[in-house]
Amino acid sequence: MEGKFGHLVESSMLGGNIFYDGTRWGPQALAGNYWTPDNPSGEYPYLNRAVEQRANLFGIRKAGYINVQEISLGYSFSEKVGPFKTLNLYGRARNPFYLYKQDKDLDPQSPNFDYSAYRVFVLGLNLTL
Repeated sequence: MEGKFGHLVESSMLGGNIFYDGTRWGPQALAGNYWTPDNPSGEYPYLNRAVEQRANLFGIRKAGYINVQEISLGYSFSEKVGPFKTLNLYGRARNPFYLYKQDKDLDPQSPNFDYSAYRVFVLGLNLTL
């Protein structure tokens, strides 16, 4: 497991789903939840421009998280199984999920991109005749 608390990042991108509020384009995650003179309690900074379906927020965001980095499981059959002397099953998951993310719209490990940190899943079978 890995985690960071009090972690701040500067994020210039946020999501690919777009909305239009009548004057500007922006990510769906911000719809109605960014600062304006009429909405001074908005969670996100003022949306000041849109570039090719991505909104530039120019803001520091809280990005604390707890990430499960690796899970490995294996099982060895102690007795002969069918024609096999030994049979081992195993699986491994790398970066499978976050237990906690302070900002649900942001991947804290790659805050300026529309994709998450890589995930790898492996299943295996080891047989001996």
